[in-house]
Amino acid sequence: MRNRLISFCLLICIALPAVGQKEAFNWYFGNGVAINFSSGNPRPFNDGELYTSEGCASISDNKAQLLFYSDGVTIWDKNHTVMLNGTGLSGANSSTQ
Repeated sequence: MRNRLISFCLLICIALPAVGQKEAFNWYFGNGVAINFSSGNPRPFNDGELYTSEGCASISDNKAQLLFYSDGVTIWDKNHTVMLNGTGLSGANSSTQ
């Protein structure tokens, strides 16, 4: 029993400093709106170029910095400009992720 308790305490101590995946800290979706979760509280933004009611995706790096976002047809970079070869993709802006 004592060994189990010690093992459990060690597991908790190892797991406490674990940090979540920051790659999903930025959400861009319809009407140019975005939410950033990096501060612990959601912060809204309206700087995006994405105008769709569904079928959007966004990717950030492991430091929660936006890399790109897409509606399945176009991909925008972190500066909100269309990426090279980032238009006319075979996706659809009316589908889910």
